[in-house]
Amino acid sequence: MTPAETSPPAPYPRASHSVSAPLLLQDPTTQATPPWREQLTLRGIAVAAALGALLCVVIHRLNLTVGVIPALNVASGLLAFFLAAAWRAAAGRLGFGRGTPFTRQENTVIQTCAIACAGLAFSGT
Repeated sequence: MTPAETSPPAPYPRASHSVSAPLLLQDPTTQATPPWREQLTLRGIAVAAALGALLCVVIHRLNLTVGVIPALNVASGLLAFFLAAAWRAAAGRLGFGRGTPFTRQENTVIQTCAIACAGLAFSGT
């Protein structure tokens, strides 16, 4: 064998930035977390109630047919985002204006409330 055949492969070049760099805020000091009164909004609670009712029906159906109760945390997060976008689109079409976008904190409140409603569906307490 020649030395070229036995030498280890060349290492990959190092990236100039972290893989998670696009996901992080550039300057976290520019966006302060809003107070809790701004995180609990009427539109957020309305979306959470609609999503919670939907998840209750899904959990009851799965429990009665299959006997399995899924967590649905990821599904509630995706549906919360979809319902928040649908809320803004419907408000715009009805002439109320699209309003401000849902914040990260509102999306978290929606998901948390929806999962709490779903938890009540199978625990009952």
